[in-house]
Amino acid sequence: MFYADADERFVGDIRGTLRSPRFADVQGVRIELFDAYMTADDHEPYVSGRPLLDFREYFGVERRRILMAWRPSAGVDYRLPDSREPQGIHGRIEVDFRCQHYGKALSIEQWDETCRYYIDNFPPVYQERWRARLGKAIHARSDFDTELRRWDDVLQHAEDI
Repeated sequence: MFYADADERFVGDIRGTLRSPRFADVQGVRIELFDAYMTADDHEPYVSGRPLLDFREYFGVERRRILMAWRPSAGVDYRLPDSREPQGIHGRIEVDFRCQHYGKALSIEQWDETCRYYIDNFPPVYQERWRARLGKAIHARSDFDTELRRWDDVLQHAEDI
């Protein structure tokens, strides 16, 4: 199974690697996601049909290692509310591959729509965080107040969140 959103672009030969002997006994794979950001010099909206990989120039160094690929088996499901990862996977889990996540970087309008979605549909702790972000699509620093980096430089400065 492979779970991905339409606003994510992956770096690496995922299919070939997962089929390799090195992954024969792997039960799951965590992929490192890095958020892309719109900046004062790079905020034109995404246009359908254009390649999304490397669409933005800057990314946050914050790294989320999300379980996005796994072998299906009994007892594996999404049992936690609003869970991003399945539960019930036992055995070897590898961390491999990188992902450029564009959820915050498609357009200014989409940014505000995302903020409103979290404000309207999530618990108060998330509502306040996203209410503070509404109208602030253009970034000089990440949402975690770190320096934005070019993709080629992100891994050398990555911080787990």
